[in-house]
Amino acid sequence: MSSAPTPAPKRTLAHRLLQRRRLGVLAALCLLGAGICTGALALLARAAVGTARGQRLDQLVLTAAQADTSAISRVVFPVLNTVTVPIVLALLALGAAVALIRRRYGTLAQMIVLVGGATASTQILKHLLLDRATLAEAIEQTPNSFPSGHTTLAASVALALVLATPPHLRGLVALIGTFWAAGAGVGTMAGGWHRPSDVLGALLVTGAWALLVLAAGALLGGAESARPGSAALEDGAVAEEQPNDGGASTSAALAIMGVGAVIVGVLGLSSVPTPLSLTSESAQASAYGGSAMAILGSMALLTAAVLALRLPRPHRRDLR
Repeated sequence: MSSAPTPAPKRTLAHRLLQRRRLGVLAALCLLGAGICTGALALLARAAVGTARGQRLDQLVLTAAQADTSAISRVVFPVLNTVTVPIVLALLALGAAVALIRRRYGTLAQMIVLVGGATASTQILKHLLLDRATLAEAIEQTPNSFPSGHTTLAASVALALVLATPPHLRGLVALIGTFWAAGAGVGTMAGGWHRPSDVLGALLVTGAWALLVLAAGALLGGAESARPGSAALEDGAVAEEQPNDGGASTSAALAIMGVGAVIVGVLGLSSVPTPLSLTSESAQASAYGGSAMAILGSMALLTAAVLALRLPRPHRRDLR
C-alpha cells in the first residue's frame, strides 16, 4: 500500500529574497532602457526637426523613397496596407483573447497600456509639443509628422502580441512582428507619408512604453513573490518559462541581426557626402538604404530587448 507523497517544503525566506532581488534588477534594467529610449527620442527630435542639416538629410531620404521602384517598395507597400483599423483591432482582440485564455490578466493590462500609451504619446508629440519650421532651402514645407503614428501602431501591436503569445509560439510571433513593423515603417517613407526620423522616433516611443510596462510587471511580480501564500511560492512553482520557450534563442538572433543592420545603416548614412546635395541620386540611394537598415535594426533590437526582459511566469511542473 503506497503512502501519500510528502508535500515539498515551502520556499525559504532566502529564496524569496533572492527572487525579489532578481526582479528588482530586471525592473532597473527595464527602467534604464526606457530612459535611454526617451533620451534618444529627445536627441533625435532636436537633430531631425530642429536643425537644418537634419531636415536636409530627412528630405534626401524622403525624395529617394518616393522615387524608389526597387524590390523594397514592392515589399513594403503591401505590408503598409495591413496597418488598418480593422486589422489592428482584430490583432489586438486575438492577443487579448489569448491572454484571457491563459489567465494572464496582468499581460492584458500591459498590452492595453503599451498600445494606448504609445499611441497617445505619439499624437501628443506630433500635434501639441513639436513644431517643424523650415530651416533649409529646398525642404518641403509640411506640418510636423514626427513621430509616425502608423509605425507606432504597428510596433506597439507587434510587441503586445509578443507579450501575450504562448511560449512555443513567441519566437515566431516576434520574428513576424519585427519584419511587419519595420516594413510598415519603411512603407510610410516610400509612400511619402513620413521621413526616416519620424519612423525611428515612433520606434523609440514604443520602446519606452514597452520597457515601462515590463518594469511595472517586474515590480508587481516582486511584490507578489513577497506575499505569503502567493502562487509564485506554492509547491512546484518555478519562475522560469517552459523548455520549449523560443524567446531566448529568438532574442539572441534578433539582437545579432539588429546590431548588424544598424551598423550597415550607419555606414550607409555616413557614406553620404557633405554638404548634402538633395539632387544627387547616389546620395539618395545611400541615405535611403541606410535608413531602411537602421529602421529594421532598431525594431529588431527593440523586440530582442522585450523578449530578454520579459518577466518569466511561474509554472507548476505537474500541471505544465
